[in-house]
Formats: sequence, C-alpha cells, structure tokens
Amino acid sequence: MKVSFNWVKELVKPGKSAQNVAEKLTLSGAEVEEVKKIKNDYIFDIDITPNRGDELSVLGIAREVAALFNKKLTIPEPQIEEQPLDLPLRVEIDNPLTCPRFTYRIIDNIEIKPSPDWIVEKLRSYGFRPINNIVDITNLVMIELGQPMHAFDYDKIHGARMKIRRAKSGERIKTLDGVTRYLIDEAIIIEDDKNIMDLAGIMGGEASEVDEKTKRIILEAAVFNPVLIRKTSKHIGLTTDASYRFERQIDKEGCIRALNRATELILDTFGGTPGQAVDICKDKISPKVIEIEIKKVKNLLGIEIDIKSAKNYLERVGFEIRGELTSKLKVMAPSWRNDIKIWQDVAEEIARINGYAKLEQEKLKKSKIDNEKTTYYQKELLKDVLYDLGFNEVYNYTFLSNKDVEVFRSDPLNLYEVENPVAPENRYLRDKLSPMMAKTIGKNPTFESIKIFEVGEVFSKTDKESIHLGIGIAGKEYEDINKLTEKINAALDFDLIWQISELNIEENERYKIKKKRAAVAEADLTLFLKQKPLKGALKSLQGTRYREISRFPSVTRDIAFIVDTSIDSTRVSASILAISPKVVQAELFDEFASPKFGEGKKNIAYHVQLQASDKTLTKKEADDLMKKITSAIKKEFGGEIRSF
Repeated sequence: MKVSFNWVKELVKPGKSAQNVAEKLTLSGAEVEEVKKIKNDYIFDIDITPNRGDELSVLGIAREVAALFNKKLTIPEPQIEEQPLDLPLRVEIDNPLTCPRFTYRIIDNIEIKPSPDWIVEKLRSYGFRPINNIVDITNLVMIELGQPMHAFDYDKIHGARMKIRRAKSGERIKTLDGVTRYLIDEAIIIEDDKNIMDLAGIMGGEASEVDEKTKRIILEAAVFNPVLIRKTSKHIGLTTDASYRFERQIDKEGCIRALNRATELILDTFGGTPGQAVDICKDKISPKVIEIEIKKVKNLLGIEIDIKSAKNYLERVGFEIRGELTSKLKVMAPSWRNDIKIWQDVAEEIARINGYAKLEQEKLKKSKIDNEKTTYYQKELLKDVLYDLGFNEVYNYTFLSNKDVEVFRSDPLNLYEVENPVAPENRYLRDKLSPMMAKTIGKNPTFESIKIFEVGEVFSKTDKESIHLGIGIAGKEYEDINKLTEKINAALDFDLIWQISELNIEENERYKIKKKRAAVAEADLTLFLKQKPLKGALKSLQGTRYREISRFPSVTRDIAFIVDTSIDSTRVSASILAISPKVVQAELFDEFASPKFGEGKKNIAYHVQLQASDKTLTKKEADDLMKKITSAIKKEFGGEIRSF
C-alpha cells in the first residue's frame, strides 16, 4: 500500500525525517519496501500483513507513527448541521451476520462537478483515477480512514427501499465497469423494488450510478461480512480497493466518522443540504476484556518490563486499561484492532512499542541426554534391519473412526476416546498397528509386491501407552510370515513375541485388499527397547563415513554393462563408488539376463551421480570420470559397455 508522508503529517507530527519514520515502521512490523520522493512529498510503499487491516489507511499508519514516537494523534471531528429532508427511504437487512452495520445520509441539492486539484493530486498519488466530485470524495475518505464508501443516486432507487441480502445463485448485476456478473449465494447485494443496485463491498451497479444528472445522493458507509466478500471476490475474479479492505476487516466503529468526513468534504467543496445520519447497527458486540499477567509477558518476551511501562505502551496503541495497576492488567483492545484475541497478542503490542531490537538473542542451552536410557539408537537399529530385509517404512494416523473400530473389530470400551475430536475420523486413539498395516496394503493396489513396517505408539486402557512394531506383506514376492519374523529376530539377536495373522478372504475384503495373499504381524517393543544394550545398536553405525553436502549441482549419467550372471551387482556398485570421491551415487535400476547377451550373461544398469564439493563439474570432467568407471569395471569384472 502506498502512503503519502505529507498526508500522514496532517494527523501526527513525528518530528523525524521520512527515512527515520520508514525505518521505525519497518522495525515494528509494517515493512516499508520503498521510500520515493515525489515533488515535495515522500511516498511510502508499505507491505501490510493480512491481520492488520487497520493499517490500510492514512489514519492507520498515522496511529502507528504516533504510538512509535509517542506523539499526539489529531483526528478532525466533522461538525455537520443536519437538516430534515422530506426524502423517505426504508433500509432492510435480512441477516446481521451479512451486514452488521449500515450507516447512511441523504444529501440534497448536489451538483456533479470535477474535483478540485488538491483532491485530484491526493488521489493520483495513490494511483486512483479521478471521476467526479462525489465518487472522488468517497475514494479519498476510504484512503484516509480505511472505510470503503458508496454513493447511490437517490432518484434511481425504486420504491424508496434498499434491502441488503445474500444473492441467490444465478442472479446477475451489471457493475460500474460495464460487466454483467453472475452471482453465487455468498454474494451480498443491495436491491430496490425493481433492480439489484449494488454488489456490496466490491463494486456498485449501473442501476444506481451517480452521473452528471444526479441531484441527490444516498451516501453510505457499512460493514460487510469479510468471509462472504472474499468468497464472492474470488468467484467473480474481481478484487477492488473496497473488497481488499473488507476482507481484512474494518473498524466497526468507523462508519459514522467516515460518513461525516465525506459529508463535510462535499459540503465544504461543492455545497448541498445534508439530511440526518441513520445508523443501523445489527450486531452490537461488547468489547472483549483481556487479562494479562506482567510475569507471563516477561517470560514470553524475555525482557524486563514494569507494569507502568506496559500500561503506557498499550495506551499509545489505543488500548483501554481497566481497574487498578497490580501484577495484572485488564485491557480492552480498540475497535479497529480485530486481530487482538488473546493475551499473547497484547504482549506482542508491548514488544512492538518497546522495540523488537531490544529483544536479546539467547543461545539454546545444550541438553544432556543419558544415552544409556534413550531408545533412539535401538529404534534406528531396528529400522536398519527392516530396510536390509526389503521393507519400506510407513506412517499411519494414530486415530480411529467409528468405522475403523468396526472394521478392525476393536473393543471401544478399551479405547481412549478423544474428548473434542476435530473430525469424526479422529474419535479414538489406536490400540494396535496391524489393522492399519492391512488398511495401508489395501490402499496400494498398484504395487506388485508390498513389504511395509511401522514403529509407533499404541494406546489402550489395558496397557496404557506402548511402542509396537507392525509389519505387512502382500503380493507377488510373498514370503512366509513366520519365517520372516524369525529372520527379524535373528538379525536383532532378540526374541520379539509376535502376533501373526495371515489374512483370509473375508479379511481381505474387509480391508479392500486385492492381493491373493497378505499377512500382518505385530510385536510389543517394550522389552527390546529397555534391554537391548546401546553398544549393540551402535554396531550398525561402525564403518559409516560422512561427507559434507556439496553446494554445487550434480551430473547424472546412465551406464549399462554386460557381465556374467554370477557377478553380484552390489560389488559392481561398490567398485564404481571407489573410482573417485566425485562419484557420490551408483544406483542400480535394471538387471536381467537374456540370450541376446550371450550364454551366462546379464545386463546391469546404473544411474551414476557425479558431484564435486568445490565447483560445478565440466562436461569433460564428467566424461573422464565415466571413462575411468568403464575401464575399472572391464578390468575387475570383464564387463563390456552395452551398446544395443
């Protein structure tokens, strides 16, 4: 958002240069991306965060400047001499959630003219195109106070009636840009007895447009539902300056000020007869009082702050302090701060005004862990064993739905039920892993072979909380589940006690498994994690070498050899890797025998990844490495490059 520094200074005198003010704003959260000098003014280009809709105006930025520099903010209060007008108008609001507040005033004896130079200059500094005096003033007030406004031609309102309601899907309106727009039922419209006159909060309609023949207007300032505005704007592909502000919430108490300010500008500049202001407030919400404890604020921010300073900072940003000053403060956020919900939000305001730069960095203290008691290495050993046996690790949800309980045949009386589940699928905590392993197999029907495992927590009222290992196998390379669990025990040198289940036809249907054979098994890891010596787990790390990750891109080449079928492809991989430190990976992606290779011969193919730690490899350097690999494999294994 662009903001004129001269305009800001009409409301607050910071006593600082534009650069100093820009720096202070940036350090407080309103990032000034650019300060551009135009004639005798400075234009700030400010990146406003989505939660700070109150800053989308000159007044909003002036409030920030006043708080940051502890200066007085001056907001002119217009004085309007209202007159009774014999111009009836009935306004109806179908739902207070759609339009919580609607204020308006009829102004008679209007003359439509071009705006004076000072208004045109201000609008153009913000990128607005001048249209006529009435439209220009509504735009000027929106920029100045953050309240979108609209003016209707009173004589174009059929039946002297305006109804604010949600649209019916398929209804349409021709907006001021000449486009006919088809609406969804989230759109907010204003209609009279004949036409839809306004796409509220986004753009006015041609049916009630102010033009050169207009003699009297309905000047409106309202609050519309931000969610509905956002949905409608996104659906029709139209974002306006008004919708942008409504989406981020405006000050519900700012309507009358904006209405009077616009009225004052119209009367002072062009004349007219103002009627009485009408304020329809359908959603009166009492300001929320938030209690903060100064001790908690200190702990959260990591700074020393006393109660008087906290009070001062909060009053500078518009908060009202209730009650006596004790170790606690009862504060009430101003109406324009819709982002203040909890005490931590209030604490952030204290930090902003105190200065983020004063928050000291504190290094995290190193925690001391008794490695003899941790289960990390035992788990890693277990996972290494399973990887070596061809398993892939999965992570399943720890929650069960009612349907899962029924399908898995769990006893709901033995399950922990979540008190306030965010969704029906999260009603219970799981009490075992095996059913989830079966369910995962069922969700992966395209894989010919499946070998999966999970190490995770299970919960039940009988056993409380424990860590289990679950495995699941299915498909083409199906292996006897009993022998497989024996292999795992042997590799771990520990007798895990398994609950094994080879799934029958009924169970396969229950879990939607398409494989002919499938099995799951589960073991409690409590004793394994407690009794397995740490040094045993560390054996898996012996001989492991680590290298620094290179900052430079790698080069990948594919290479295929014809070798004897008796040669182990892993030995060839090891030989490729041994050629140079710049060979960082040799991944086998194809291996098969065929008569076309000759009797007793097979094809083995690798993705070879080349990478240097200090630079990007040239094409010649990569070619030379591949030549060395070819020569080494030929010499060691009699491998020939496959050329067909």
